Amino acid sequence: MDLGGLSEALAAGQQEERPWGAPGETNGVDGGGIGTGLVEDVYRRHGKSRQGESRRICAMLGAMVSALAQQNVEPKPAALFASLVLALEGIAKGKQGRDDASDASVVEKRSQDEAALLYLLEEAASRMPRQAVRTKFERSVGVVCGVLGAKGAVPSEASTSGASASRTQCAKFGVGCLASLLCAHDPRNFLPASKPFGVLLSFCVDPRPKVRKRAQAGLAQVLVTVGGVGSAGASLERASAMVRDLCERSVAQLVEVTEAFETSQRTGSKREARRRFEEGVQRATTRCFHVLGALRQCVAFLSPREALDILKTLDGLMEFREVLLAHHSAVVIGHFFQGHRVRDALGAEELASLLRGLTDRLLTIEELMADADVAGSTLNALLAGFHALAQMDSEACLAQVPSLLHRCLHYFRRKDSEAFRIKMCSVLAELIDACVDEGAVAGAAAAAEAGQAHPLLRVVAGVEAMVTVPYQDSWNQAFQLLGKLCFALGKKGGRLLSKSLAELGRIAAGDENEWTEAVQDCVGVAVRSLGPEAVLEAIPLNIEGAVTGGGEANSWLVYVLKKNVSGASLSFWARELLPEARRCGQLAASLGEQGDVERAVLVAALEHQLWQTLPSFCRWAEDAAEGFRLLAKPLGAALQNREDLRSHVCNAIALLVSQNARAAEEGDNVGDFGGGVGSDSGLSDDGNGVGAGEDEFDGGFPRPEGHTSEGAEEALRAVASYSKNYLPLLFNLFVSSRPSERGRVHAAIAAFGRVTGRDQLDGFYKNILKRMATSLQGVQQNQGDKGAKDAAAEQQGMLMDIAAALVPGLKPEALEKLLGIVNVSVVYKDPGIQKKSYKLLRAILSRSADLKSRSLEGVRESLSNAQSSCYAPAKKYRLLCVRAMVSILDEASADVADSDKQDAMTSLVTEIVMCTKEKNSKTHRAALDLLAETAHGFKGLRSAMGSPLMEPGPLGFINVVAGGLVAQHPHMVSATVVALTRLAYQFAREIGEEALCDIERAVAMLLKTKSREVVKSVLAFLSMFVTTLDAGRLHEELPSLVEHLLIWANDTKNRFRLKIRHILEKVIRVLGLDEVTKFIPEEHQPLIRYIRKQRGQEKRKREGGSVAGASVKTGRTRGKQTTWTYAEDDDDEGGAGEGTLAGRTQARTARTSRTAASGSAVRKRQRMAPGGGLGSGEDPSDLLDSRNAARMGSAHFASRDEFGDDDDGPINTIRTRKKDGKLIIKDDRYESTGGDGGDGDENMDDSRSHRSGKSARSGKSGRTAGTARTARTNKTARTDRSIVRAKGTKKLEPFAYWPMDRKMLNRRAAKRKDAKKGLLGVVKSKANKKNRR
Repeated sequence: MDLGGLSEALAAGQQEERPWGAPGETNGVDGGGIGTGLVEDVYRRHGKSRQGESRRICAMLGAMVSALAQQNVEPKPAALFASLVLALEGIAKGKQGRDDASDASVVEKRSQDEAALLYLLEEAASRMPRQAVRTKFERSVGVVCGVLGAKGAVPSEASTSGASASRTQCAKFGVGCLASLLCAHDPRNFLPASKPFGVLLSFCVDPRPKVRKRAQAGLAQVLVTVGGVGSAGASLERASAMVRDLCERSVAQLVEVTEAFETSQRTGSKREARRRFEEGVQRATTRCFHVLGALRQCVAFLSPREALDILKTLDGLMEFREVLLAHHSAVVIGHFFQGHRVRDALGAEELASLLRGLTDRLLTIEELMADADVAGSTLNALLAGFHALAQMDSEACLAQVPSLLHRCLHYFRRKDSEAFRIKMCSVLAELIDACVDEGAVAGAAAAAEAGQAHPLLRVVAGVEAMVTVPYQDSWNQAFQLLGKLCFALGKKGGRLLSKSLAELGRIAAGDENEWTEAVQDCVGVAVRSLGPEAVLEAIPLNIEGAVTGGGEANSWLVYVLKKNVSGASLSFWARELLPEARRCGQLAASLGEQGDVERAVLVAALEHQLWQTLPSFCRWAEDAAEGFRLLAKPLGAALQNREDLRSHVCNAIALLVSQNARAAEEGDNVGDFGGGVGSDSGLSDDGNGVGAGEDEFDGGFPRPEGHTSEGAEEALRAVASYSKNYLPLLFNLFVSSRPSERGRVHAAIAAFGRVTGRDQLDGFYKNILKRMATSLQGVQQNQGDKGAKDAAAEQQGMLMDIAAALVPGLKPEALEKLLGIVNVSVVYKDPGIQKKSYKLLRAILSRSADLKSRSLEGVRESLSNAQSSCYAPAKKYRLLCVRAMVSILDEASADVADSDKQDAMTSLVTEIVMCTKEKNSKTHRAALDLLAETAHGFKGLRSAMGSPLMEPGPLGFINVVAGGLVAQHPHMVSATVVALTRLAYQFAREIGEEALCDIERAVAMLLKTKSREVVKSVLAFLSMFVTTLDAGRLHEELPSLVEHLLIWANDTKNRFRLKIRHILEKVIRVLGLDEVTKFIPEEHQPLIRYIRKQRGQEKRKREGGSVAGASVKTGRTRGKQTTWTYAEDDDDEGGAGEGTLAGRTQARTARTSRTAASGSAVRKRQRMAPGGGLGSGEDPSDLLDSRNAARMGSAHFASRDEFGDDDDGPINTIRTRKKDGKLIIKDDRYESTGGDGGDGDENMDDSRSHRSGKSARSGKSGRTAGTARTARTNKTARTDRSIVRAKGTKKLEPFAYWPMDRKMLNRRAAKRKDAKKGLLGVVKSKANKKNRR
């Protein structure tokens, strides 16, 4: 190969060679090894491919490298570039010297070589420095253009439409190479590159898709490179002008051809002329589509002035009103607005004018907007333009939104523009978010008061028109848009939407309709955004007017307020809604006195609903202190006099205190913690705290930004100032209330106990403490009197609940005294007192920082002494106390080396572990959750010398729990395994695979014990282990795992064999059956054979739902079907001649070819049929219908003797009619009560899962097959059953069928016999009835 002139190129490449992209970008290639990286990359990409193109590229690259090696030149990009250019020139010279254009094989071979060289040339050029490429730009570009054969002209369709794949590939790579060379050219001197750029531009409309797409992508790359240099503005203008000329020529050609075509249509020219015109229109339209495809990629990088001219040209395409042209033109416009050069070159006024013109022009073509694609692309384009304008000037953007909305209003009234309405709604919502800010809202409010115009007011007017009756078809979009406006306007602009809200109230008035739910959701958004004041002003409740004047009350609004109010004014509720509730109560009483009971009940219900809104107004109330002062006396009166309102008042107090206390603790850091209450209450664990039931207030309302910590502290002080009035009242209410109603009162007491001063609370506490001691003595003294004992115990429990509510506000000295009483009461032999005692102890331990170490020591001793006497109802709360003690000891052991504390922690953890074996499900789950929580926060243990004994974190706690594996009692060992199962599963990632395998080895060794309780727990652990470990590590542990599992593989009790099989099946799903079989001994190979058999059956079921594919032929059943359902399958298939062997074979083949989905669907339809197998519809078959009778006789009940069974001989379950017209059903397989066939499935399954112990292997099972057949033969006369008895007229009685019974598939003969008793109860003839009488 001639490599002359290579030295010059190599000299240019001696500088630092790096890819010319972003500065410092290496594209995965190291600096000095760029050439080597190029060769390696090409071989890595194409070396293993078998395609001829890839192999040719590798061969050409090898030739280039070999040629360079002969010249002692390293194959760097510069050297490869020069050699590739020389090779292309040599091919071009050889082409000129030969006259072989007519030889197709030679031309194809040359095109393949040129394609490979062009691909390598593009790769080399992209890895060279730009300066090195520029030195060879003219020569290399000339070579590439010569190979393309374009010479600056657009390739004609004749020369490209019949091009072979090799020529297309050559053109594709040539265009890519040309784009790479143009990207390397100096953008400040565009003149030398204008001709190659024109060639590239011409290929953007090439009819070959691959070539065209590569040219369009290269065009975008070149424009990005040219526009990226600050001083290359003139070059960008020239390149953009060339793109604009191409666009104008294409559109002008289409206009010209269209006009000529229309002229020919009017003049009525000949058919041939018309055909030529149609072909010309098609070519011009196709060319326009190609131009639009190129503009989509490059319009954002063009010069803005030239791009505006292109947009004007595209506006002419809209005149054709052709859907695809309009859609692609709109997409191009959208890409133009998304470009960054629009904001740099155009001012806000100019862009606003452009958008206004496009809006007026595009949205008036109604036939185009009816198309979903055109409407979507057009609106997306306008949205992009409005976003660009909003970033430049939000006020100018807002000024254009009303015209857009009003231009589109008439589309919201049309029923054929649903897609446009939905898209327009989303566009307007985004524009409202982008343009409407606090300044715009303030300006609109001021303009509304002064009676002046404002763009936002025009938007509001447009949305207001959309919620009227003429726009009913678009109300869903109108409600969404109105909700977005509510969010944007906020409380400052609530009055602007009063008319729209009033219209919503008129829509929701009266009976429920299809819009009721949507209206309520929209009003709920308004309540959250605008506040309840604005909503109630626009939609008044009108309760009194409805009662006295006969109007319609907006009672539905009360429910909306309850669910959506947050951050509102509590004073507003006191001034407006409280008087309304009182009036409702008075009206209800008046109506009751007048005898109008029905209306009285309705008005009383409204009163309750108004009171239910009180907790909602307390949720993050903006004036909680002022509002509570106004409501203190009315709320106290309601608590004392209205039992039906106590729950609402207590909810409000608890919610008010809970949220403000958290806000005061958090400070001014606005968080997302919710407004739920009752978490600090001791009764919250019962589920009857304040947060239960219909009055639950979820955490879906975050803390408002205006809710400050100072305001929260002021609210708490306001509530605390009324503690002396409320606490005695709440104490009396708690004692006098029913147990089911004490939860909310308890929450209110806890709320006041949280905010009341300790000195003030001390007096209440002493009184309670005195009464607790008295009641405790009463319990001890009245052991013989059951009634007195129960009353004293109930009083003691109530006092403990009250004390638990007051614990957060008590002094440390009071806590010590209270703790002394609790240490005594936890050992009482009364479940109720124990439960309350542990609740109180848990509340006290939450303030462990205020307790002395001696007191904590006493608590630990009390818990240890009371362990054996704890009743089941109290175990859950005892666990919570144990968890609190573990946390306290964990904190202390992290700082102090105390072996006694470590021993105490171990004993407490042991108790939690033992609770995992509790039968009570709540206690069991609580123990597991506490173990996980303790492991998560474990801080480690230290030895007596201060060195770490157990590392912190889950692994250290697991080591503590694992000590129970060496316990003496099997129950403790089993509980430890259960605890380790939960911990290992939850913290598998934290502890790592190595620690998990260590735990598995220790646990698996327990399978050698004889305790079935321990083995059961170990098998559960191993089932978790094989699903948690990854495949690689599981394969390493497989030998030992299988060895331990097979110890109990022959045991038939406790389902051990079944559980072991399930574990092995999980392993097989991960590692494969063959891999697991290697480690199974020969004596356990039947287990593997059974699993293999089951997997084969499942595979056949998945592949097809046929008789042959879905089941294994046994004498019992076939999958989940019987011969009855097979008959129905045959009929559903509609196959002809299924009564014959050939017909049934055809039907079975068709069913086998079905997919699993279709097979399962057929079986589901069969199970859903009322008759089980004979009825395919909702109604039973009419047997008087001759067609049904014929079908039953031929297709359903044809003889199946041909389908023999491997084990029990031929299946002869259904026969045809006898001479007297009877249909005989005979099933010999189910008549045998002794033998059970010896199915392999039964051998491997646990015997208890299918057969009782008496019938599993009785003495009758040993009969020979011949004896069994003889017994069945003797019973033939008794097994004949008549489904339909014939009358004298030989007609069938109507609606006679035998419903299927699942017991027919049971393995027990007795149950099958019970299922077949239904045959005797089928419709009988009158003659038989008379005979029986």
